Amino acid sequence: MSRALVDIRILQREFLLAISRALTAELDLHDLLRLILKSSVELVSGKAGLIALVDESGETLQVAAVYGIPPHLVDLFAPLVREVPYHEEHEGESFFELKTRLHRIMSEADLGLTQVIRLPLNIGGQVTGLIYVFQSGNYYFVEDAPNLLRSFAEQAAIAVRNARLYQAVVDRQPERAQRAALEHIGSVLENFREIEQEEQRLVRATMRLEGWT
Repeated sequence: MSRALVDIRILQREFLLAISRALTAELDLHDLLRLILKSSVELVSGKAGLIALVDESGETLQVAAVYGIPPHLVDLFAPLVREVPYHEEHEGESFFELKTRLHRIMSEADLGLTQVIRLPLNIGGQVTGLIYVFQSGNYYFVEDAPNLLRSFAEQAAIAVRNARLYQAVVDRQPERAQRAALEHIGSVLENFREIEQEEQRLVRATMRLEGWT
């Protein structure tokens, strides 16, 4: 493992810890998604990004958070989000179509975005949305970008599930249900912290093996 990749892993850990604190502190889904998106873009030195969530019908994706894209240009990204379905087994085939549609969008938006990668917000085998990260000019994503971003996609999925669970139980049984939802969310966060602690131990062990500490 190169030193640069270890540095990125350390930055990834810091971003994820910040996200875990935000998950603990608030349940505002929009703010959480934007924090996750901003961290994702910055981690891989991207230029912009968006998160689209499956609507209540389960059929249409709606943009829920953006970063680096002016509000008046967001609608231009609808064909990219809605007309290139995500299928894990065929995602490699979708890459060319995503790039082609991005090129068309840039002919109108003039943001200089040239590349896109996307990952599903997948929890319990159910895809609740997609996270897109864009790059500009002649810059390229780091080779390990999809793996680096996967943790952020997972956290976005957890944030969506928690927020929807919280809202659903509040609508049904305001007081008792709120307590039950918060207890469930607390257990999810505790599991996440345990995973983070294990990742930190792995990073430290790798650095010791490479002689950097």
